Amino acid sequence: MKTNDIMELVNSGKVLPVEFNKCIEDCEMRYEEGMRTYIISASKDDIDCIVFKTEERDFSEYNKSIEKPIWLNDKTGLYELKWSELDATYGKTEYEIWEDVDSDIYNFKLIDNSKIELFNRYKESGSELIYVLWLENEILNSIKRCK
Repeated sequence: MKTNDIMELVNSGKVLPVEFNKCIEDCEMRYEEGMRTYIISASKDDIDCIVFKTEERDFSEYNKSIEKPIWLNDKTGLYELKWSELDATYGKTEYEIWEDVDSDIYNFKLIDNSKIELFNRYKESGSELIYVLWLENEILNSIKRCK
């Protein structure tokens, strides 16, 4: 799918869930590979780019479960704190992602609705586990039921 196609969908009123790929790590922003967000608006700027505005909504907890430490402790030489631990507005702020006009999408892919439904099941379960551990338990329980 081309960037113009995504812009047309968003501007027709659709809010699109997306998942970032490895290319997002080339950008200086808090998103990492595998993190998810919604594209809520799109517009062309004056230098032949499309600016996609994003909003996490219910993906904040999911994103926290896979984020990596980014803050380097000079004393220990280790990365210790995650973006969500450093930013009080984590998950509540809109971010912008730039893509070239009429090109293949570089930084993200559209998410299949079944992934969103699965995540909603996790939220509805009220589980105290992080999303990844909850998924592992669901898979193990499914395997047990099939035996």
